[in-house]
Amino acid sequence: MGDNILQELALIILNYKNYDMTIQCVNNLISLNINAKIIVVDNNSPNDSYEQISKRLSSFDNIYLLRTERNGGYSYGNNEGIRFATKSFSDIKYIGIMNPDVFLNTKAMLTKICNKLSEKNDLAGITGVTLLNGKLVFNNLGWRVNDVKSLILANSSLLSKVLKISKSYSEIELDKDDCEIGYTEVMPGSFFIMKNNIFKEFGYLDENVFLYFEEDILGRKIKKRGLKSAILITESYIHKHDVKDNELSNVKKKKLDYKIYMKSQTYYVKNYIGNNWINNFMIKMSQYAHLYLEIPLICAMYRLKKAIRK
Repeated sequence: MGDNILQELALIILNYKNYDMTIQCVNNLISLNINAKIIVVDNNSPNDSYEQISKRLSSFDNIYLLRTERNGGYSYGNNEGIRFATKSFSDIKYIGIMNPDVFLNTKAMLTKICNKLSEKNDLAGITGVTLLNGKLVFNNLGWRVNDVKSLILANSSLLSKVLKISKSYSEIELDKDDCEIGYTEVMPGSFFIMKNNIFKEFGYLDENVFLYFEEDILGRKIKKRGLKSAILITESYIHKHDVKDNELSNVKKKKLDYKIYMKSQTYYVKNYIGNNWINNFMIKMSQYAHLYLEIPLICAMYRLKKAIRK
């Protein structure tokens, strides 16, 4: 099939305010001569993102820029791009979700992923090996579908560290007939490619979550459908997921962010695990413990550590 299969791929890149990073991401794809459809969606940024991206990228025939009417979150913004791609182009067989802080090393990665999805009927989606800020972090390759117990334990940062609890794999199961493929239940949301027909069957990403748990929901749907998610272990991509120092010590910002996480987690538990009072009560208690006890403590410890270093 060669690189021609990329003509059946639509890559969705969601921008919110950080147009410089988004432009760098798209320029990376341009430099690799990616002949897929590249759909850039500005998620109603409150700055001049749309104008800046349009000015820099409008001259390319395979790049399309959209602007949403509202910031409906990660799932909504990406789905707007998917809906545009599938309505505009009848030949789309593969949908790629790519964060604007993701950078590919080679064109071959996309070609290999699409070819393997074409060859293997039991595969719904494939990701690559994540290099977080240039480092291989095993926790970010993929993880198991969460249950209530794992969520409760994971809600406590301190308990997770003390007990060394992780939802990630200690080892990856390889395909017995294809050593380039390893299996995971959940693919990281920073970058993955899905078969369009399967993705469409699921209604694409669940727009009831604004941010967080999109990939966990997708992983559950794939598993329930009797299909598999995979990691192409021979190819990697760089995820420049930087966290600013002042954000680590900002209690108010971390609490606001965690409240969004709480809402998504509660929705995930009620709609995909089991809506009963025991589950809901245990999840809520673990959430509040982290919100009102752990976050202030963690931020205070970080500020103290930073002060000692000075």
